[in-house]
Amino acid sequence: RNPLGEEYSVMRTTLLPSALEVLERNFKKEVQTAEIFEIGTLFFPRQMPVTELPIEKKGLTLALMGEQYTFYDLKGAVDNYLAKLGIKDTEYLPESNHPTYHPGRCATLVWNGHVIGQIGEIHPLVSENYGIKTTVISCALDLNILMQICRMDTLYKPLPKYPSSRRDIAILIDASVTAGQIEKTIKSYATELLENCELFDVYKGKQVPEGKKSMAYALTFRAKNRTMTEDEILGAYSKVLDGLVKELKVELR
Repeated sequence: RNPLGEEYSVMRTTLLPSALEVLERNFKKEVQTAEIFEIGTLFFPRQMPVTELPIEKKGLTLALMGEQYTFYDLKGAVDNYLAKLGIKDTEYLPESNHPTYHPGRCATLVWNGHVIGQIGEIHPLVSENYGIKTTVISCALDLNILMQICRMDTLYKPLPKYPSSRRDIAILIDASVTAGQIEKTIKSYATELLENCELFDVYKGKQVPEGKKSMAYALTFRAKNRTMTEDEILGAYSKVLDGLVKELKVELR
């Protein structure tokens, strides 16, 4: 009712414009790279027109500015942040209808059916509107949900007594299939021997057919109570491969 100025006469439903304004000021001062975040309160009307106080939520926005940054740089930072909060099994679902982000370089973060945020490369038209002539990657997270689902208790696990065994798997797959879909399939077909699954290479180029991509994963196997035999490892690996062929029609490279 009594704003300090015109820019304080409305309530924010997103923190992203504030982050872009900060990056804009820095870019105009010839700052080539920046990593910023903001935690703030967001306001959402219960109905329109507004007749009662809005719903208040806490939001977290992170942004990277610079040509050297990619979607995966910020995704890695977000994954580490969620891991510190004890939040596991977050899915990154492709998002192509968010006007702020570049189509094909945006994802919605989902945990157990709940949307907890969006992440992606800012659309060139949006960056141009702020006078930013370089890459901007941003993520917006709902802190209200994160505070409800975080697990800050630390559980001790003894160091493994028995050796692990790593097997790499390189596959050829349709470019539209996401890494999340592949990892979900690997874990659903793996036996209890699978300890870790890590993507370490993605390739598109002359040696890969049009519409396809090559992806390589490192699979780590370990038994908790014994040393594994070669037959056990091969059996577990074969189940993963059979599942990928059955569910996603992959080709082994």
